[in-house]
Amino acid sequence: MAFQCCFVLGKVLLTLGLVLFYYCFSIGITFYNKWLLKSFHFPLFMTLVHLIMIFLLSGFSRLLAACYTGHPRVILPWKDYLKKVAPTALATALDIGLSNWSFLYITVSL
Repeated sequence: MAFQCCFVLGKVLLTLGLVLFYYCFSIGITFYNKWLLKSFHFPLFMTLVHLIMIFLLSGFSRLLAACYTGHPRVILPWKDYLKKVAPTALATALDIGLSNWSFLYITVSL
């Protein structure tokens, strides 16, 4: 019984820690983007560059993981990319791009 209580308490503390980390990181990125867009007035280009960097880093990490584990990478057919991955990617890109664009017109407050 005591072990189960400690396990649950550990999970609760881990979850709270991750939520606080995400909250602080999210606020930090918001203020960073607002600060960056004061002098650089191209929010959609900035989002494009960030997404390209994420794409390249994720490809590099997949390559490293495949080399480290020895397992081949999972390759999806183009039909699955267009039907399942592309809509989510487009929605995410629009969400981030338009959010960054809004920093030119609104103030950030907590």
